[in-house]
Amino acid sequence: AYPILAKHNIKPDYVLALERHDLVYQCFEQDNQEFDKDILFIIASVAHKSVIDTLEKTKKSYILVHRPLPFSKALHMDDYGYLGSGLSVANMAYDLAIKLGHKNIILIGQDLAYDENGNSHPKEYLHTQESENDRKEGLFITAYGGNGKVETNQWWILFKESLEYSIDTNSVTTYNATEGGARIEGSIEKPFKELCENLLRENKPLFEKPQTLSEKEIQDKKDKIDECLKRVVILGRSYINECEILKSDLARCLENLNFENQDFNPLSQRIYQMKAKFEDEEFKNYFLDLIRSIFFHFEYKIAQNYTKNPTNIEEEYAKRKEYIEIHINWIDFIIPHIKLQIQSIEKGLS
Repeated sequence: AYPILAKHNIKPDYVLALERHDLVYQCFEQDNQEFDKDILFIIASVAHKSVIDTLEKTKKSYILVHRPLPFSKALHMDDYGYLGSGLSVANMAYDLAIKLGHKNIILIGQDLAYDENGNSHPKEYLHTQESENDRKEGLFITAYGGNGKVETNQWWILFKESLEYSIDTNSVTTYNATEGGARIEGSIEKPFKELCENLLRENKPLFEKPQTLSEKEIQDKKDKIDECLKRVVILGRSYINECEILKSDLARCLENLNFENQDFNPLSQRIYQMKAKFEDEEFKNYFLDLIRSIFFHFEYKIAQNYTKNPTNIEEEYAKRKEYIEIHINWIDFIIPHIKLQIQSIEKGLS
């Protein structure tokens, strides 16, 4: 939205960015130093480096904020707070408005639905007005105003539900001035012009710029975080080593077709022990952000294997063979992800 606002000389107080992908930087390429004066760009720390490089290049004032994710929280930077618990940048903006103490929040541009021509975004949108048209699945939900239905997609439904949860769990009044698109339950639907005339009566207070930390304070905090990251690297290598040993023994079992109890049961026990380590708080804090989806995927496969009911020894051995194959495949997915995280951390520490 920022390039569109800049084009029409509509100046925001804050511009937020949440997405991780590398094309987000294109939103900030314009060098509008006069327009950008006094705008604070609030960027989630998971943003691609190209976003930071572009903000620096165009001399925009920005801060990085942690999302409330396990890895970020494990760095113990609670004093600086967290932002972006929802799934979209609109959810992030809503969080910010709550944290700033606003009692009235106006949503605008939150269609969360395709328009009458079937397009997902306005013509001036950077990534084209058809950028999400390939996500159509024939999903229809209640329209703004409660009259009829509008087409949406599963991602927008998640964004809508996240906003609805925030509205329901915070004691603020939320208005929806989009004047189209999907109905956002819990919000009060009113025209934007009417809300501006009735609510925007006083000039907003201007916040003073916070005082920065001293060089010593910065270095002390950096040292503590570096120690934490070094701990992540050590743990990661330990997990990789144990996974590789287990995988080797599982592969040997497959190769030799050793599915009798005396061979299979100890391996099955080691698999459970390895999984128990993945339930440790340290592992979940440091690595689960990256490999959570892998766990869900393979637990589904394991559940399918578990529900099989063999009627003879051949079927039992076939079930055990599949069980081992699933876990070899599971380890093959986990190891590269942990290695990648370690490499990224080591690069940052060097």
